[in-house]
Amino acid sequence: MVDATLTPTTRLTVRFHGERSGSAELTWAQRHIWERCRAIAPQEAYFNLHRVIEPPGTCDAAQVARAVRLLVERYEALRTTIGRAPDGQPRQQVAATGELDIDVHEVDVAGDVTSTVELASVEHGGHRFTDDEWPLRVAVVTRSGKVLRVLLTASHVAVDWVGVRLVCGVFAQLLAGDSADLPPATHHPLDEAIAETSPAGRQRAERAAEYWRQTLRTVPHTLATTTGVAEPTERQPRQWSPAGQLRSSAVAMAANLLAERHDATPTSVVLAAFSALLCARSGIDLTSLQLFVGNRFAPQHRDMVTTRVQHGLFAVDLREATFVTAVRRTKGAALCAYRHAQYPPALIQEAIDDVSVQRGLRIDLSFFFHDRTHGVWPGNHTRALEPEPATIADALSRSRYRRDVLWDRHQQLRFDLQARDPWVMLRLAADPRFLSAQEVATVLHGIETLLVTAVRGDFPLADVPALTGLASVCHSREVRSDGCWIAPEVVRLLVSDVPDVTATHIDITGPPTDHRLVAHVATRNPSLSAADLHVACMYRVRSRPGSSTPHHYVIHPHTPHLDPAQRWWESIPIQSQGTGRPPLEPGK
Repeated sequence: MVDATLTPTTRLTVRFHGERSGSAELTWAQRHIWERCRAIAPQEAYFNLHRVIEPPGTCDAAQVARAVRLLVERYEALRTTIGRAPDGQPRQQVAATGELDIDVHEVDVAGDVTSTVELASVEHGGHRFTDDEWPLRVAVVTRSGKVLRVLLTASHVAVDWVGVRLVCGVFAQLLAGDSADLPPATHHPLDEAIAETSPAGRQRAERAAEYWRQTLRTVPHTLATTTGVAEPTERQPRQWSPAGQLRSSAVAMAANLLAERHDATPTSVVLAAFSALLCARSGIDLTSLQLFVGNRFAPQHRDMVTTRVQHGLFAVDLREATFVTAVRRTKGAALCAYRHAQYPPALIQEAIDDVSVQRGLRIDLSFFFHDRTHGVWPGNHTRALEPEPATIADALSRSRYRRDVLWDRHQQLRFDLQARDPWVMLRLAADPRFLSAQEVATVLHGIETLLVTAVRGDFPLADVPALTGLASVCHSREVRSDGCWIAPEVVRLLVSDVPDVTATHIDITGPPTDHRLVAHVATRNPSLSAADLHVACMYRVRSRPGSSTPHHYVIHPHTPHLDPAQRWWESIPIQSQGTGRPPLEPGK
């Protein structure tokens, strides 16, 4: 038996000799993942891609070493480290030559192969890749010299889901000695970095930034409740969040049928149902999510071993919509998100910051949708054989729900979609301050209910709460403003927290569907301006989820006998006033 520390029995060193070396900026997608790894340190291993491969036939460790050598020589991403430019910015460094170790774990005749593989998977899959090491780790489990399993662990900065699938497929061919038919790998991250800095690349980035700016001006700043929000306590840390999984063949069949009827994809049908439920829950007719986008639309990217995934901004307006209307709008909104999901992360962060300051609120983009079906949907090869509505309804009895708890602490909500014929798996996890464990289950079963109902006929989205039992968040202490629910008392407390402010009153003006908040502020600081106040309020908004700043500031001088309980703002002269927002720069 291998001991609990799983010290390798031996270690092989693979010496590789690739065709070229070089250095360049990180590609946009590499930078995207690299920043996220740093953001969740020391839990970077969350992003690792780990695979266990059972070799075809009989092979030994030397054959695995040969296949690994050919694999690393073929794909530059697997022999890339991250260095620093003189200005401190990260750069990809591709090495032509180098050495990579393979851990060999020999299991004796009485040993348990399964437990050894599990222990090795924990150790290798949980490895924290550093910038200066190869982004690939390899281990083998052997018995009497025969390789029983090969373990590959890759950094997400080097490969994404498609990339690791390509790596495993090519590795299996190399291991079997069947590499004669492999086409050459011609497009690598170095090439992509050059393309992204070209005029065409810059134009693509500018189009993406403009789309994000325009969309961010309209999306709700959060889908979560904005009042009574408590920060996570030590007894209920945010990383322990309610989650659930629903395995459903009814969703698979219904989404397929509805996609065929309405010229959509099954994924967009499910996304429409999910968006309708989010609207019902939040009480806002417009829902926004970040979509995981593979960005493998161009021919040179389809078989490229690298990481290509970035986030696309999805926003769909479901006002006065029926379910069929929602499917059509969702399809169009998703296409817009996909088209504008290639960009330098810093450019999009600049857009987020600029729009946040102009709108005077923190835009919460921690709501995610991840389509992991890769375009393969149960039964979509037999669309001509439409199931009867009764058959789909009967499939509801075969659905299985399982409750889970652990999820990423940096996300308010994440919905994953996976497919495995004849069912699909819907997985939802949420910050407990947004959805309870029971509400997670209600949303997942609600998606199923909406799709099965839509098979029988169209219906208005106003019926969603009655159909699913999902209750809307209570907004009794909030008003509608700028497409969001805003709590005036939260805004008043935020302004009151600014130094030298002695009293604050919030006036609510405008129509009920789009209120404006005017802050009357008394201060001891005679030089305090609306711009100063707005900067101070924006700083405080960052630590108050769901809050916002006033639309207009009216500043009054403090008087000795000011009584905050009285209507003091009506009798004290105005010192200055304004929105506090900086003027928009041309093109923004």
